[in-house]
Amino acid sequence: MDIVYPIISETTDETLKIAPSKLWGPEPNCIGNLCIIGHNYTNLNGALFSGINKLKNGDLITITSLDKYVGKYEVYDHYEVADTDLEYTRQSTNGNREITLITCTNNSKKRLIVKCIEI
Repeated sequence: MDIVYPIISETTDETLKIAPSKLWGPEPNCIGNLCIIGHNYTNLNGALFSGINKLKNGDLITITSLDKYVGKYEVYDHYEVADTDLEYTRQSTNGNREITLITCTNNSKKRLIVKCIEI
């Protein structure tokens, strides 16, 4: 996808208009499941998380933390859930570093979840 955004440390309606935001979990590149939420602006040609529906298992994602640690993550699952389902935010990762990317589907009726694990 070749997108580069900061991850804003808190999620509000205003921060979501600017960049993807931390919804839940540890700081970037720490053990646990960092859940990152971003708007799906389909009308803005790939802005924010509108392109994550194109990610496939095996695709790579890089996250650079403030201390300059570069974490490389591989997509291992992607699926849709009801907007009331929060199971994807679980923090039990068996000591692994994981990220979960979250956006709404194109019709905004469900959430698209992309799960990634550090490699």
